[in-house]
Amino acid sequence: MLQRTSDWLFVLQRDGTLSHVEYQADREPSVNFRKWERRSFLDTVTVESKPKIEELLKEDSDDTSRWRQVNHPLPDAPDLPVRYSALSLDDNRVLLVGQNVDSMAQLQQRLVQAQRALETDFARMAQAQSRYRLVFDLSADALLSIDVGSRKIMDANPAAQRLLGPYIAPLKSNRFPTGFDDASTGALEDLIQQAELTGRADDVAIASNDQRRSFLASAALLRDRQESIIMVRLSPMNETDKDNMARLTPTLFESVVASSPDAILICDDSGQILSANEAFSYMAQLPSAKTAIGKPVNQWLGRSELDHRLLSQNLKEHGVLPKFSTIISGGHGLSTDVEISAARIADSRFPHVLLVIRNVQSRLPSADEIMVPTPGAPLKELVGRVPLKELVRESTDLIEKLCIESALEMTSDNRASAAEMLGVSRQSLYTKLRRFGIAEHNTEQ
Repeated sequence: MLQRTSDWLFVLQRDGTLSHVEYQADREPSVNFRKWERRSFLDTVTVESKPKIEELLKEDSDDTSRWRQVNHPLPDAPDLPVRYSALSLDDNRVLLVGQNVDSMAQLQQRLVQAQRALETDFARMAQAQSRYRLVFDLSADALLSIDVGSRKIMDANPAAQRLLGPYIAPLKSNRFPTGFDDASTGALEDLIQQAELTGRADDVAIASNDQRRSFLASAALLRDRQESIIMVRLSPMNETDKDNMARLTPTLFESVVASSPDAILICDDSGQILSANEAFSYMAQLPSAKTAIGKPVNQWLGRSELDHRLLSQNLKEHGVLPKFSTIISGGHGLSTDVEISAARIADSRFPHVLLVIRNVQSRLPSADEIMVPTPGAPLKELVGRVPLKELVRESTDLIEKLCIESALEMTSDNRASAAEMLGVSRQSLYTKLRRFGIAEHNTEQ
């Protein structure tokens, strides 16, 4: 019975000498207890456990005594915890009934570690919440958290209370947007929808009902499990800000740009799309123009990163780029040959780039493009006069020369960039330059 309810049985003499060890085969311990036989059992326990063993040896009862936990030190391993109860066998012997509590101790240790990790996470969350609240309260801009579903204002910082209080009362629990003129209300609705769709929306000029206050509005989407919140920031605008934003008002964009048959993009200096018309969404095979807002333009533009770098470099150096041939890669794997005219506007607080993109995929080839541009006669006049092999070789060399010259012209004689554009190594490009006698007097930039 005792063997079935215990892990190990130890028979000890009253002086503490271990005379016999018994345990079940499926409960064999990690340490060999049989090596402890004929040794003092007190020598097998830790210092703080020795008084417990001495008390167990003094027990004089025909029934098992109360349980006491004892730790056995093990070499190169944590102590082995065992619960013992004593049962008197006769005047000279005591039976110790042992139960392994190592698994329970490990479980308790894991519980303690989990509690500590949870406390650390709670402390970190509390610190993050305190920092968020401090920034939220000290911001000079009006900050509002809007529930996406109900459009109600969930929270507002002191600046929002001060700036919007005369127009939205009460500020919390009121529906947003309210307190603005009709055009601004529509612009804010579009701003929230754009943030909900793309995660971010920037720089919309709005005004209060009485036109006494103007703001620059931006929004960002925050998701917390199944809850979605729109954070809206309203920055007070001065007269200079109003003049700078006037060029990009929604009314001007919608009336002039949106109806253009050419794709038109407005980007910031880093290439992030700020505005796009529907012609671009059709060209890039997007569900709507709003899908592109906030994305990098090189996600669709160019055969490689080099095209965007060349475009940006020329705009920074010259300010305008009247004609730049590249492709627009669509969302379904199709590409369109395009020609870009670009200008960089750097006279405002937010420098931006205007891109006008024209589809040249269906443009009819000219007579010069149909003929191989051999300095002499058109292609059909050479047929019959020159062997086919020589004609193909000469035409190939001429086309290769023209491609190299075009690449050097597009890269302003930067041979490293030209080699990357042509998909050849620099050494191969240098060999071809010497072969065709191109720009021998120039050195690599």
